[in-house]
Amino acid sequence: MATSSEDEANHSGVSAEGRSFRFKFSPDEAFPPGSFVTFRQAPDRSALGQVESNSERPAGRAAASGRILGVIDEGGRLDPLASSPFRSAEVAAAGEETIELLHRATGATLEVGSLTTNPDVPARLLPHRFNRHTFCCGQSGSGKTYALGVVLEQLLAHTELPLVIFDPNGDFVRLPNLRADAPGEAAERRKFGLWLLLSTQRPSKVHPSIISQCDNSVLMKMSSPLDLTELGAVFGFAPARCCPGPPASARVRPCSPAGSCRLRALCRSETG
Repeated sequence: MATSSEDEANHSGVSAEGRSFRFKFSPDEAFPPGSFVTFRQAPDRSALGQVESNSERPAGRAAASGRILGVIDEGGRLDPLASSPFRSAEVAAAGEETIELLHRATGATLEVGSLTTNPDVPARLLPHRFNRHTFCCGQSGSGKTYALGVVLEQLLAHTELPLVIFDPNGDFVRLPNLRADAPGEAAERRKFGLWLLLSTQRPSKVHPSIISQCDNSVLMKMSSPLDLTELGAVFGFAPARCCPGPPASARVRPCSPAGSCRLRALCRSETG
């Protein structure tokens, strides 16, 4: 983790090794866990980061820390593998265009809603990483069925992933009937195997060996202390401050290509 410095001032970020960061800000400003920020190091060079935690500090200051997701070069491209340590860099909230650089760099094209920290920015998942088992959990009424339906619809419309859905409640019987405004041709022409998408409201009832085989994880609203305790290990990748949230919010880890960052996205599937 980046270390603090005497030169670390309000809106000045520090990264000792180019992979993590710290910065201070006023408590009346909003840099919640999950939000994206940029660090301007030079007119033609900056880094993109994601806040993982923040805390109150004396003298009316707050401090945030998180991970660097990549470096933006002078051509406006994001390299998720690059690192660039800095002693002092200007901090600002990342806008839609900058976040889209991350989507393009990692190949995230499946739109499933919007980011809770940036409501005007689409939340996108990586289609080629659904050749892994996926585990989705949340209490009754948290929005699992709707969110899963959005993901399945996107996979049908934009990939060639074969789907076999065990649907005892009949929630997805109309899924083969795509909306009139859905794309007519697949945007992603990839060949997939057959993989499991598991959705449950009682994760404690699922055998641990099944959950351990799921590389992608989605956490909806959970209030059961027992379930939350057991899920602590499953969602150990997610900062604790990112886990609580309102109904219908999903905490998603879409795995990125080998060697690049793993994105912890906080998103909302819109029902309106």
